[in-house]
Amino acid sequence: MHVILNARPSNEASASFAKLEADYRSAKGSHFPGVPFHYAALARLGAGLIPDSVKVFTQAGGALDPRIQARIHDWTSERDGRFFVMYGQTEASPRMTTLQHSDFSRKAGSVGVALAGGRLSIVDEMGAPLPAEPNRRAVC
Repeated sequence: MHVILNARPSNEASASFAKLEADYRSAKGSHFPGVPFHYAALARLGAGLIPDSVKVFTQAGGALDPRIQARIHDWTSERDGRFFVMYGQTEASPRMTTLQHSDFSRKAGSVGVALAGGRLSIVDEMGAPLPAEPNRRAVC
């Protein structure tokens, strides 16, 4: 089941999530794919809106505030779920990396590891390798 959430005025956000919850419950949805907007809304409105049948949460489509990432990761762990932070190009449809749920606690903020067969490196403007450092931002 794929669900698309449209941006709505804030007074309609709760009604949208109530419908989402009903749709997921009736379909017994198990996966919640979201972009930063969706996870920011869940953090604000309460992740309890997502039915217990949903166990896999994936985030792509841009950087999500690390505090919200940590909140969602902790919440999914409490409900025996898994949260995957993905990085890619054009909304992660050609996904390049995944930060596994099990690696989140020690690598929060990372884009994760390259998918099988892939290789990423950090280089300067001339192509010379740079060391991986915490809080270094990649610019593509």
